[in-house]
Amino acid sequence: LEQGGTPGRHYYSKNLQGKRTHKAHVCEVGHFEISRMLAFRDFMRDHAVEANKYSNLKQTLEKSNKTGMLEYISGKKSYVEEIIEVAIREGYGNKSNKALHRTPRSGTGEL
Repeated sequence: LEQGGTPGRHYYSKNLQGKRTHKAHVCEVGHFEISRMLAFRDFMRDHAVEANKYSNLKQTLEKSNKTGMLEYISGKKSYVEEIIEVAIREGYGNKSNKALHRTPRSGTGEL
């Protein structure tokens, strides 16, 4: 599935017994969104308060969502864009930034 109609950007998920168990964002090599997505991810990993706010926002949107994924995405868009702007200003998403070159967390395979 293309996410939000952005060419070259795809989102995949897997549910088990009605619960999301996997999700993956996939972009073509060199896609213009990659540095923005990584900036957001890495900023959230380093800023627990903002990550908690984002989690609460997503839970609220999930509970109030009446029309589907586009409503959910629209509801969090301004917050995500705000965080991306801050993250980029602070150097996240820059290829020279060490945050882009993290190694997997021990035993998880997760960055």
